[in-house]
Amino acid sequence: MLIISKDPQRIDHWQKAANTKADVVSSVKEAEELLVGSAATCLVDLATFSNEEKASLEQLIKSRPVVRFMVFSAVPNANEGVHWIRTGARGYANRLMNKEVFKAAMQSINSDEIWAGKVVVQYLLSGLQAAGHKGSVTGLSMLT
Repeated sequence: MLIISKDPQRIDHWQKAANTKADVVSSVKEAEELLVGSAATCLVDLATFSNEEKASLEQLIKSRPVVRFMVFSAVPNANEGVHWIRTGARGYANRLMNKEVFKAAMQSINSDEIWAGKVVVQYLLSGLQAAGHKGSVTGLSMLT
C-alpha cells in the first residue's frame, strides 16, 4: 500500500486502520516512480494537494489503471467524488472516516469494487429518484 499525504496524523490513522506499515510519499511525482508496473492500493489525501498537484494526480490515475486509488477529501462533495471516480479512482470518501468504515472501503476497492462516500451515494440516489419522475438519471449518467 502507498499513501500520498503530507499530514502525519492521516498517515498514522490510515496505517493503523489498515494494520500495515505503508510506503509514504508526499508528492505525485514520488508516487509515479513507486507505482511503475504495480497493482498496488494507493491512498490519496487531497487535502494536502495544490490545484497543480491535483492535475498531476488526475494524469497519474489515468495512466495507472491497475492501481486501486482511494481518494480522500477533507470536505467531500458529490461533484468532486464523481470526478475522481470517472477519472479512474476506485473510491472517494471523507478523510476522517472511522476505522471500521475505512476497513470496509479498503476491502471493497481491493475486491475491484467501487467505494463512494455518503455524499456521492446520496447524490446518485437522488438522481435515481428524480429519474422516476422525469425519465432521466442525472447522477448516474455522470459516471458513464
